[in-house]
Amino acid sequence: MKKLNDFFANLNKMVSKYYRKYFRYYTYSYIEDDLKSEIALGIWEAFKVKDKYFYDLNFLVKLIVDRKVFNFLKKKLREGRKRINIDWENFDIPVENRIERKIEAENFLECISKYLSEKDKLLLQKLLEGKKYKEISEEMKTSYKNIERKTANLKSKIRIFYYKNILLLLPLDKKFI
Repeated sequence: MKKLNDFFANLNKMVSKYYRKYFRYYTYSYIEDDLKSEIALGIWEAFKVKDKYFYDLNFLVKLIVDRKVFNFLKKKLREGRKRINIDWENFDIPVENRIERKIEAENFLECISKYLSEKDKLLLQKLLEGKKYKEISEEMKTSYKNIERKTANLKSKIRIFYYKNILLLLPLDKKFI
């Protein structure tokens, strides 16, 4: 019984050390009790499973304390973060900073058709018709994953084309990053 009490006294010291190091609190807090109970539970679970660290008690305790402390700290820090909700309807951007130039869809498709291969054009046409990936994969006789990959590649090609050919043609005063 004395060994068990010594063990928990040492455990309290270890937890307090980690707690003060990472939380920078030097007063008692209820979070410290939660952390101690998490570590005690982890040690209890480790004793149930006999693995290669079972006989090296110091290493086992240090390993569990490290793992539990870091996971617990991450969880508590995430809970404590305040999120700010922005009301985008009332968020006004001045008109002079906006890009006024709009490209019609037909014009854009004509321009990009020179840049894409035949398979990409066919895939883009089917996507614009509103077909799902499964239907497209059956029609093109390829796998579902292949259609997903080709669609991702097609989107990146379109973005590159847009940034190279459209945004670069705007006057310098209209560009912004």
